[in-house]
Amino acid sequence: MVKSISLQMLVPIPANDFVPNHELNFKQWLPESEKDAIVIVEKNLTLKLIIDKECAPYFMKVAELGLPGFSNLEVSQWLSIAVNKIKVEIELDQISDELADTVKKVSQNLPVANREVLQDYFELSKQIFISVGTRVNRIISFFRNQKGHFWLQEYPVTDQRLGEFLDFWQTKVKLENGQWVKWLNLQEAYPTRARSSEHGRELSSEEWPRLKEFVQDISSRPPLVPEILSNAEALAAQGHKRSALAEVVTALERAVASFGKNANMNKLFGRIMAERMGTARLEKQIEHLGLTGTVNYLFPVIFTEEQIPLDLLKACQQALDDRHKIVHLGQRELDESKVSSYLVAVRKLCEILYDFQQVKEQSPKVNEEPD
Repeated sequence: MVKSISLQMLVPIPANDFVPNHELNFKQWLPESEKDAIVIVEKNLTLKLIIDKECAPYFMKVAELGLPGFSNLEVSQWLSIAVNKIKVEIELDQISDELADTVKKVSQNLPVANREVLQDYFELSKQIFISVGTRVNRIISFFRNQKGHFWLQEYPVTDQRLGEFLDFWQTKVKLENGQWVKWLNLQEAYPTRARSSEHGRELSSEEWPRLKEFVQDISSRPPLVPEILSNAEALAAQGHKRSALAEVVTALERAVASFGKNANMNKLFGRIMAERMGTARLEKQIEHLGLTGTVNYLFPVIFTEEQIPLDLLKACQQALDDRHKIVHLGQRELDESKVSSYLVAVRKLCEILYDFQQVKEQSPKVNEEPD
C-alpha cells in the first residue's frame, strides 16, 4: 500500500561570522496569509515555505511583554520586522510500506536490517534536504542580492551535511494519521550568526510576488548590479577594503553602461532635446569617455543638482580616483570610513541611474540593470 508522510521544520537564516545576528527584514508587513505562502511541487513532493509572526521572535517577545505603548501591537506599526527563521511544511506521497516503516523505525532509534530500504531512506532524506535547501537559498539570495542583505549566507546543499542540517532544522515527521516524531540524525548542528538590517533594506508587501516568482523559477539568476554591490559590502565588512572598492566600482561601471543603453531620454532631457540627441549618441558618448570621464564630466552636465547632488557625484569621483591609485599606482592604505562612504554613494548613484532608464526590471535598492 502506497502511503504519504508529512514533515515540518524551522530553518534558521544563516549569515557570515562577521555579524552578530541573523535576519531577513520586512517593512510593516509579513507574508502571513495562505496566498502568500510559497508552494513548490516537485514529483511526489509538495513544499510550502511560510513566514509569519512566529518567525519574528523579537516582535513576539515585545507583544508578549505587554509594555506600555506596545499593547495590541500590529505588524503595520513596525517599520522593520526581523525574521530569523522560515517554516517549512512538506507532503510526500507514493511512499512504499517498507520505506514508511523504515522512517518510523529510524525515528524510534530501532534497528533496520534491510540495507536496500536504508538506501531508500537516505535518498528520501537527500530529496527533502536538497528541495528545502535549494528553495530557502533562493529566498536568501533574493534578500542578499536584491535588498542589500550582504551579511546573509546560503546553506551548502551537499550530501555530506544533510543529516546535520535536518537535525539543526528541528525536522519532525508524521506518518499519515500518526503522531509527530523527531527526524533522527546523529550529526552536530551547524552554527550561524548574522547582523541586523539597515533602513531601506526591508522587503515590502509589493515586492513579495517578485520574490515568490524568483523562488519558484529556479532557472532565473540574481540581478547583477545589486549582487555586486552586496559582494562589495560583504568584503568591506570582512575588512577587505581594497577588494570592496574594486568591486563597488565594477557595479558602478555596469550600471553606467546599462544607463547608456537604456536611458529614458524624454525624462532626462525633455522631448525636443531627446529627439535631437538620441539614445544611441548618449551610449556612444559614454563608451568614448569611459567610466571616469562619464562620471567626472558627462554626468555633471546632463544631470541637475536636484537629480544628482554635487556631494554624491564628488564621492563617486573620489571612489574612482582611489580605485585608480590602488590598482594602477600600488597604493595599499585605504581609510575605512572612506570605503563606507563610497559604498553608500555608489549604491545611491546606481539607484538614480536606474530611475532614468526606460526598460526596467528591478531597481538597485532591489536593482537589476535592464538588458
